[in-house]
Amino acid sequence: MCFAHEFIRLGISRQLEGAQGLYYLIRKELRMDQMQRSLDDISRKLDEIIDNQREIYGEIVKMNNKCENMIQATLKMSKNLNNIEQNTAISAYNSERILKEEEYQTFFQTYNFYRSV
Repeated sequence: MCFAHEFIRLGISRQLEGAQGLYYLIRKELRMDQMQRSLDDISRKLDEIIDNQREIYGEIVKMNNKCENMIQATLKMSKNLNNIEQNTAISAYNSERILKEEEYQTFFQTYNFYRSV
């Protein structure tokens, strides 16, 4: 009714039927309003999708950062393990060398003992 009153008041239509009739213009205006509501709903839903995508992107960035940190920590642990392995090998070599030196010292002490007797 508001549309009909406005169209008559503004002089847009002077007849009820026909291509320029009041019924046709009101129906056209109602369709336009319905289309506008549909477009507004679509726009609102697209905004929600964009917001969700932004949140998902933020979470993916956080996950990538966590993965990168885990990789760096793993590489650091690997280097530490390599250092431990090298230190263990050096310690084993030194222990073996000390044992051999003790054997030589014992041998020379025994040799010197028998030589002096």
